[in-house]
This record gives sequence, C-alpha cells and structure tokens, in this order.
Amino acid sequence: SDETKAILTESAVKSEAAKILADSFDNENKLSTSDMNAVKSAIEKATVIALYNENPASVTLFDADGKFAYADELHLAEIDTAGVTLYDVFNTTLSAEGRNAIQTLLKSTQITTINGFEKTLKENIVLYGIKYPDEIGVSYLEDILTTKNLAATGIDAPKYLARADKGATHQAIARELYTVEELIAALEKEPTTGNGGDSGGGGGGGGAYTAPIESAPAENEPGETNVQPAYPKFADVKEEHWAYTDIYYLRERNIINGIDENTFNPNGNITREQFAKILCAALNIETTSANADFTDVDNNAWYAPFIAAVYNKGIVNGVDEKNFGVGANITRQDLCTMIYRALDSEKYSYTALGFTDDANISEYARDAVATLKGLEIVNGYNDGSFNPQGLCTRAEAAKIICKLLAITEVLK
Repeated sequence: SDETKAILTESAVKSEAAKILADSFDNENKLSTSDMNAVKSAIEKATVIALYNENPASVTLFDADGKFAYADELHLAEIDTAGVTLYDVFNTTLSAEGRNAIQTLLKSTQITTINGFEKTLKENIVLYGIKYPDEIGVSYLEDILTTKNLAATGIDAPKYLARADKGATHQAIARELYTVEELIAALEKEPTTGNGGDSGGGGGGGGAYTAPIESAPAENEPGETNVQPAYPKFADVKEEHWAYTDIYYLRERNIINGIDENTFNPNGNITREQFAKILCAALNIETTSANADFTDVDNNAWYAPFIAAVYNKGIVNGVDEKNFGVGANITRQDLCTMIYRALDSEKYSYTALGFTDDANISEYARDAVATLKGLEIVNGYNDGSFNPQGLCTRAEAAKIICKLLAITEVLK
C-alpha cells in the first residue's frame, strides 16, 4: 500500500521490518513467492509491527479512541473468520480505556514475529475485553469467552469449556484479571464466592479487606542478597530473578503479597489502589475512617482506607475530578509522582532527567521522575529510556519500594 511504502522510507523501520520478516519465515515456515498476496500481506504486517517496536514520535499508530490507524495493513478484519469475533470485541466491547491499554502494551513490548504479534493481540483482546468492558456487567463475557475465540488465541481451558453453566466463572473473573496467565488459571479454577485475590500487592479487587498475617521481621536490610524467606517460596520467583531479594524482603514485612500463596506474578501490573496500599504499608501511613470523595471508590471496599489516606495527605489525585481510577494499572510516572509527594519534596533540587524519552514524561511528573532518579530510586532501562507512560510491573514496584526504604533514614 502507499502507507506501507511511506513508512519504509524510514531506515530504522525498514531494517526492523526486514528482521521481523526473517524471523517470521524460516526453513520450517516458508513464505512462498508464488503467492504474491501472501508476500504483500506479510510485508505490510511486518512494517507496521516494526513501527510499534521503533515507536517513532512522527507516526500516529492509534486514533483518539485507541483504534488501529493501520488496521488494513495489519489485515485485522481477517482475524474474525469461521465464528471468531475478537476484532469485533476490540471495536465494540472494549472501552476506550481498554483499547488504550492494548496500545500501551503493543508499543512497550518488543515483538519479533508476525505470529507473535497476532498471538499477543488476540490474547489481550480477550484479557482487556474482560477487564475494561464498554459497559459494567458480566453478560458480555459470554460473547468474549466462546470456544472459537479461545481457540483462536491458543488459550486452553478445557474445564471452563466443559461447564454447562459458566455464569459463576463469569461473575468471579469480571474485571479482576491482570495477565493472560491469570485468565487461564481463573478459567480452570472451580468458581467460588468471595474475594479470591490478594487484597494488597496485586491480585484481586473485590471483597472485604483481610488484614495480613503478622510474621517475625526478617533480619536482612534492602539490597542484601541472603534473604531466607519464612513463607513458602513463590514458584515464579527463583533466586536468579533480578528482584528476588526485594520481593521477599517486602513479603516478610507484609508490604506486598502474592496473587496467591505460591505465585507472585512478577511481570503482572499494579493497579492504582494496590499501590496506594503498598505505599501506606511501606511508609507507615496511617489509615483513618475518613473517605476519599471519588465516585468510583466504594467506601466499603478493602482499598477505600488506603486511597483516603494517600489522598488526604496530598500524595495522589484522581484521574479526573470525580474518579480515582480504581482498577486502572499505574504508570511508571504516576508511581514516581506518588512516591515523590510522599517524601518531603521541598528538600530536593533535582531537575536533570537524561532519559532518551524525556519528552514523553508528562509535565506534572517531571520533577518527581528527576528527583527519584537523582536519589537513585529509579534508573530506567538498559537502552536509556524510562518509559513513563508504560505500566509498572509488580517486580519493578518491589525494587523501587525497597530502594525507597533503603534510603529513608538518610533522607530524614
């Protein structure tokens, strides 16, 4: 297409597109030059995927509603064949917030093959279709979680598909999931009532708040490497994990929990209310009976006292005048802003940023990011970027909180 030709004039994108094509089609998975339509389609797809990887500021990848600007080049309409309705779900069932979440995901994930892009997209249309529906309720889940949609994503959930009445499962998982792995586990789990998630660190959202079980404090300080957990180890956090010490240090002190007893989900995201609880626990911020006046905060929910505490101390604002943003995953720049406000920010005069993507840091967050960088609480990624609009993972949050705790006495 003319659009593809124009994109390929950028050398970085052209090089990345060539690499994606090479990685997508090898000796086992050949692209026949006798089928020129397939060749044309592959080049178009690889070109737009390369755009997401390179993410040039001069190119608009999504429109204002989060819909794909290059849907034709990606051949997205071809997803919905033989009873599959995933692209229709993207366009009609997802809220703009859900589509924007997928936009952030695709722009912050290095995707190396065409099949990898399509698999990531399909899986997350299902996930974000559940988490960010256009309308509140659970009836839409029946249209998303069809046999053909799940088969198209490669999600294998035989127990769920065998159930005659799937309503209890729909009720249990609506808006409560954060990763595809959690979705698969929830579909296979026998549905139960009540809150099955973690009330603090990052699993659940509904139900009553359960106070953490007290445990003897560990003897290690943040940054030491010989932590011996008193709890059973998380199956997905081995000793070689880069945030191993931080995760167990916080767990021993009931500052952060797993999504269940054996799973931490280090690559999952943290919601705004979950981070409010973590910050309260880390900095001993007292909760009170006062309420935060947000329309989306249920004052009887587990998260209400923590939101009220950080709001009344001026640590956090809402996403707008009426809403806190319950259920929304926290961005890296917003996490920095909350920590910055929790500290005595008048003591610091850090203004230098120095990340390759400084221009993407929102004005309100620039002092916060600069200060936390100056204090060496955050340091960005190996490529020199900070990814301010990207979502903070649970492992990243644990590392950042431990760095904060390690220097708290120095700051005083």
